[in-house]
Amino acid sequence: MERGEISTECYILAGVTGKVTQFVLFLCCCAALLLKWSQFHDGRDFFEFLMDSSKQLLGAGWIHVLNLLFAKRLEQQFETSGGDECDWYWINIVVDCTFGVGVTYILLQLSMRLIQSVIPEQADDFRTG
Repeated sequence: MERGEISTECYILAGVTGKVTQFVLFLCCCAALLLKWSQFHDGRDFFEFLMDSSKQLLGAGWIHVLNLLFAKRLEQQFETSGGDECDWYWINIVVDCTFGVGVTYILLQLSMRLIQSVIPEQADDFRTG
């Protein structure tokens, strides 16, 4: 590609700008969680809130990193089929947010039934809201 030419390829972590964008999005997520805590304490102190939020941040961060890695790998694997990293990332997100949520819900329901049958006296401790 010559200077001044516009690339038609899309890269999910293109250079410094892509990495800075990811970091800014992370800061926005943290700021949103802090705003939530400042508005709704729900009887939890800040340490409890950090523990609960850390599970969400780690879970969402792990899925995000996996989606980035899969997008890069799928683009390499199916390079001749067309599509770039951004296309594959979009497909990963759509599948994760539709099929993945459904599978998670089913696993939650199965786990609750298992807990209720194995330790019925403590099942209320595991009830989800």
